[in-house]
This record gives sequence, C-alpha cells and structure tokens, in this order.
Amino acid sequence: MSRFNSTMAYPHFFFFFLLILLSSLSLSSSDYKGNHWGGDRFWFGVQTFGQGGDKHVSTERKIRKVSGGPNYYPEQLYQFALISTDSQPDLAYTIEVEPNKKFSVWLHFAEIDQQVTGVGKRVFDVLINGDVAFKDVDIAKMSGDLFTALVLNKTVVVSGRSLTITLHPTKGKHAIINAIEVFEVVRAESRTLTDEVKALHSLKKAIGLPVRLGWNGDPCVPQQHAWSGVDCLFDAHRFKWVIDGLDLDNQGLGGYVPKDIAKLHHLQSINFSGNSIRGGIPSTLGTVTSLETL
Repeated sequence: MSRFNSTMAYPHFFFFFLLILLSSLSLSSSDYKGNHWGGDRFWFGVQTFGQGGDKHVSTERKIRKVSGGPNYYPEQLYQFALISTDSQPDLAYTIEVEPNKKFSVWLHFAEIDQQVTGVGKRVFDVLINGDVAFKDVDIAKMSGDLFTALVLNKTVVVSGRSLTITLHPTKGKHAIINAIEVFEVVRAESRTLTDEVKALHSLKKAIGLPVRLGWNGDPCVPQQHAWSGVDCLFDAHRFKWVIDGLDLDNQGLGGYVPKDIAKLHHLQSINFSGNSIRGGIPSTLGTVTSLETL
C-alpha cells in the first residue's frame, strides 16, 4: 500500500493515491487536517502535474454537496484545483501501476473558476489510457451549479505498467480537476488456490519448517501477513492468489523436498541453499514450466 501525507502550504491541488486491497481496507487513523469530514485518508498536495502548462486556482466560497455519505470528503478538497492553459490545453497525469490488474478511478470536481459563469462554458472529455471514460463532462450542469462538488467513478483494467488520466477540452479552452483517487480492486473472496496451499503444507511437514516461520492460515491473504519465504502473485483470470516464489535459504531446514511441490504450478524461483535438505530435487518439478531459477 502506498500512502502520501501532505505538508505543503496552501494553495494546492490535492491528489490522493492509494493502492490497496478493497477486501482489507487499511487507511490512516489521522483525519484530514483535523477535519472529521476528511475521513481516514492521506491527501498529497501538488502544485502542478509537471507539464509546465497548468495553473492552480482557489476559492474561499462554500462548496455544496461535499458532506454526503458514504464518502465524506473535506470541503477544502474542492476549494483548490488545477486548470490547463493555452500552452497545454489537456490536463494529464500518469501513475505507475502493476500490469493486468483492475483499478477504480475516482475523479473529484467543482467549478470554482470565476471565468466560468454557467452551464456549457467548460466541457471536456475524460480519457483513461486513451479510452474515453466520460464524454462531455460539464461540471456545472452535472453537479447542478457552480461551486458544487461532482464525483465520477470508473473501473478499468490496465494491461501495461502505467495509468494515464487525461482531461481534453471540447468546449472552452481549458480543463479543470480538484482531486484524484486510484484504488486497486481485488475481490474480497480471493484466496490462494487450494491445491497450492496443500502443496505448501506438504512441504512444511517434509522439511521440518521451524515454528518461527509460521505458515498458518492462508499463505497470501492478507498481504500484510504473507508466509515467510513465500512470494505471492494474484491471478486476475482466476481471481485467486498463486505461489510464484520460495525463498528459504539459510533457515536450518532438513528433511526432503516432497514431490507435491510440483503442484505449485506458478513457481518461477526456488531457493533452498544453505540448508541440510537431503535427497535430490523431485523429477516432478520438470512439469512446472514457469520455473526459471532453481
């Protein structure tokens, strides 16, 4: 999980980036600058998207529709924004992500620019990795008024290693945005494949795994308490966790490596060096085609 906490001075745009498992939501216990409407979130303030072609704007006016459940966002979130400029009409932000995963993108808007006086004065498309996620976004129209919060949400699957959010003006010269949230989506019921859990228990017994290493419960869930020496990978097609690595070097292990280890079909690496394991490597490991390092 990545969390960022802002210590920057006002005014600034707020960007919140959090990669988490939705099944085990773990956010900070610190509220947004003492404001209970902030919820348990860390907000990271930035002055620019780094393009050299945007500017920040702010207002002290009250923002409507900011305290509605289930998400109680701080009013300050919508009192600051980034706006594109003539030199760079599009607003674009890119974050690095792990490939072949699903992400829930939340976009926060409020029309606080005094240059915009009503409906139809600023319209833009929102693209995620080049695909139109929201077409003809008119904040004043969709929120019901100026200085009124609007939240849009889109879930996307990203095949590459980056997620780019682009705001492209279609009416009026400039785009505007107040905040972004990105969540990695993992189904709550996701667990490690049963056959692979059984294979690890067989290995645990055969090598006399020390009690200090644990290996109780699910090997991969929750991620914060994965088994020592076990590397996990989420299989998006099966919506299950699989084992892709065993790193148990210099752990004082004995016994032998059971043939059931071949049931770990997704293994890419195994390291048992520095132990006193007897016997050879089971020939059944030859069926694990993903294995690269032994």
